[in-house]
Amino acid sequence: MKVYLSLGSNSGNRRHNIVQACRHIESEIGTITQKSKIIKTKAWGYSDSDYLNCALEIETEMNPEILLKASDLIERKLGRTVKSFSEIDGTIKYISRPIDIDILFYGNQIIDTDTIKIPHKHLHVREFVLVPLSEIAPDFVHPVLNACVADILRNFKNLQFSTSQ
Repeated sequence: MKVYLSLGSNSGNRRHNIVQACRHIESEIGTITQKSKIIKTKAWGYSDSDYLNCALEIETEMNPEILLKASDLIERKLGRTVKSFSEIDGTIKYISRPIDIDILFYGNQIIDTDTIKIPHKHLHVREFVLVPLSEIAPDFVHPVLNACVADILRNFKNLQFSTSQ
């Protein structure tokens, strides 16, 4: 299955963390068929160190749930100790992390369970995801929005421009 992932790091040796995550993905999940350039971005949802982000296209035989577990395991191997939500009340609380791996698309499937939501529910409002993703998959059609990644990015930039005037 063709899968798109987003990788980000804002603590420790960020570039090394992304390289290590790619090595683990290649050996434990599947073949990396495309990789975007690594870009530097501001933290999203909170104030902290800048991130390095990239996008990957991979081929894997894993089903989405196993892929999510494998991604979480790689994050833990690389030093991520907690997810970005409060264990107390379940609210989102973004924190620094050595690596973050998000599943953006799993083929053109739409998956919405208690544990996994694909396509990623925020990808269309995150420039740090859209820019690298549009480098490797500009024509990929978002199965919910029914728009290609390049158009989603273009609309995002137009929206940003129109709201800043």
